Amino acid sequence: MMKTAKSAVFEMLVLMTTLLCWPATADESLKIGGHRILIGGFHDHWSRTQQDNPSLLLAAMDYYHYDFICLMDGDERDKWTKKCIEAYSPDRRVFLGKELMFGWGHVVTVGNKITGLSADDPDYRSVLSRLHQGEGLVALAHPKFPVTYEKILLSGELDRLIDDDCMDAVQIGLEPEELSWVGRRNEKGKMIRIVSGWDVHTVKDLKNLPPVLYGPGRSPTGHLDTAGRIRSIVIGAENELLSIKRAVRDERSVLENIETGELIGAKKWVKFLESNGYHEEIRRLDRLRDGLSLAVNSEPVAGRPLTLTFSRAGTVRLPGTLERPAEVRTDNQGIVNIEQMPVLLERDETFMPVVHTGTGGHERVWAVRVNHPIQLDVLPLVRSEGKGAEIKSETPFEGKIELSIGSFSTEAEMRGEKMILPLPAEIVFDRPIDYRLKASQPDGITRHQQSYLTFFSAPYFKGDWTDVPSMRIGAADFTGGYGANRPYPGPDLYSGEIRFAWTAREFLFRASITDPVHCQPFTGHHVYQADALQLAIDPLCRRRNSTGTVYVFNLAMTAGGPEVWRWLSPLEEASGDFTPPDPDVSLGSKYLSMEKRQNGLIYTLKMPWQELSPARPAAGQRIGIYFIMKNNNGDGLIDSLQWPKPVDGVWLVPRRWGVLTLAN
Repeated sequence: MMKTAKSAVFEMLVLMTTLLCWPATADESLKIGGHRILIGGFHDHWSRTQQDNPSLLLAAMDYYHYDFICLMDGDERDKWTKKCIEAYSPDRRVFLGKELMFGWGHVVTVGNKITGLSADDPDYRSVLSRLHQGEGLVALAHPKFPVTYEKILLSGELDRLIDDDCMDAVQIGLEPEELSWVGRRNEKGKMIRIVSGWDVHTVKDLKNLPPVLYGPGRSPTGHLDTAGRIRSIVIGAENELLSIKRAVRDERSVLENIETGELIGAKKWVKFLESNGYHEEIRRLDRLRDGLSLAVNSEPVAGRPLTLTFSRAGTVRLPGTLERPAEVRTDNQGIVNIEQMPVLLERDETFMPVVHTGTGGHERVWAVRVNHPIQLDVLPLVRSEGKGAEIKSETPFEGKIELSIGSFSTEAEMRGEKMILPLPAEIVFDRPIDYRLKASQPDGITRHQQSYLTFFSAPYFKGDWTDVPSMRIGAADFTGGYGANRPYPGPDLYSGEIRFAWTAREFLFRASITDPVHCQPFTGHHVYQADALQLAIDPLCRRRNSTGTVYVFNLAMTAGGPEVWRWLSPLEEASGDFTPPDPDVSLGSKYLSMEKRQNGLIYTLKMPWQELSPARPAAGQRIGIYFIMKNNNGDGLIDSLQWPKPVDGVWLVPRRWGVLTLAN
């Protein structure tokens, strides 16, 4: 907990902290048929989900009985996640790695230090072999990935890469083609070295989530993206990377489809697990997990008191900080009273790790959602009398507001759910503008945030696109996100100009793309793997932290002509008055037209407003917008330019998108 909170419980926790001498615990490792069994994941992302707090990941690991996990983003946030998880759950391991992207596919590397490889090197055998000479574990990722599927799986190269020991393993998912490959290897008595993982990309902002996660009433499935469908089982290994790698190379890794219980891997080891009661042991662990519960007496809010009630007495680890737990004992009824909840992070919501260790040393982990008492957003306001910044709060806020935009700064007292701060005309409004906000309550709790504002307008369309304002996307400042494998080649080889407009019937979008080499071999869902545009729309400008209230459309010129693919739909907006349309559906060419231009294409989208429900067209309405243009010159590599600006993970978080204002 934060000492600045001046909470009595903080003093108690610090006095009782025993970080250097945890109590002895029973050996909880799973043993079957004389072998130790580890459960974990080899291809897992967390920092890209924008979940700064790793407590939710730790709670999911505990729910699925994970002993280890391998993080694939290769950045400082992964290091921080490792530190936090291993501090609260010392017997678990977080191994750091990086997913490498090449034109022919992706590679899972864990603890590998080989550098200097070129992303556009077409010789996958040479690249994999060179990586394999380094430290750690190397596996070809998801062979159903379109380019990998054509070049490596269908061609039989995957078999040769495994047989010739060019890598340690291949990451298998639940795609029929991948499972068939394992089946064929088994039939031929061939070596099977496989791993898998959650490959988590987003945490979904679901309605009616309980404040305590995870338990029998709310598993991670459907909340942590694809989490919960598959886990890796490693037989006869210690929970260290070298031991795990040896087991994988000895074919002692099996995958489990958690939804069905099906085991996937070498026949010998599948039979070993089944005949020695693996499923019975997992059911025992599930009962042990679900036999201990945690309840809270109210919605947790930073700065307010909270009572934790466990179904059994025991020792509990709570923050300290997210990196440093403190230890307390419950009373005989299993109760811990927290006088003042800490501000763990300056986010609308975060998750507090709670670890209970009872008699016999059994460890149980939860993530308790904690809301920040200050939840403000800043939106651009475009009016005839001038530009402004609108400060909005989900609940009434009383306190001091300090807003800085460049050299301009202003202070004001806010009381209520909304206030407007006029902005001086000398600010340049024709590009995204960074801002910094500080909000302070009388009780001393503060909130800092920084982001950007876009004052871009969509005029009512009168038939001439030259009358519509444009935004040029043609500088290295717009590169990033998915891809970013090569330096930006310059606006003559890849750039764009976008315009938005509207009528009472249609939302209009026009993009003029410079790209001399057009490559789009796909249709449907996978058009984003080649030359395409991705237009994300937050129709009511909800500005949530996940994608449940937005549309995402992929636009492409395919071999069969123009295609609009609706990838995401605002499923969380469902109500008695609105049924969201299905996601992952082709809308064909009826809303999209294409024109050839010198060294590129012009995309014109005329989307009826009913396809963007519950949006309603009217001057002054604001719509959240995020735009990505994808480039593939035929070598399999995908690079992107983004508007308003590339921010890591931004396409998953509508709160970070730009805002488009409908104008007269």
